[in-house]
Amino acid sequence: GYLAINHPYKPEITDRRRKIFLLRYLYGLSISTVSDRIHYQKNIILTDSKKALVQFTSALKLLERKETM
Repeated sequence: GYLAINHPYKPEITDRRRKIFLLRYLYGLSISTVSDRIHYQKNIILTDSKKALVQFTSALKLLERKETM
């Protein structure tokens, strides 16, 4: 699941998302604390947290996306 966290074209964003995922969901740090540690804005931390969690859970088949018509 961890390797499913990525950005298709930018490896630096992949690295950032994986780092944010570990800090937020494995270590349980707040958005503010993660922002202070890796020096990114809180809105980027929030967006990357959400995207990483969706990618992780989708890869493990823990999340099923509904198709819109």
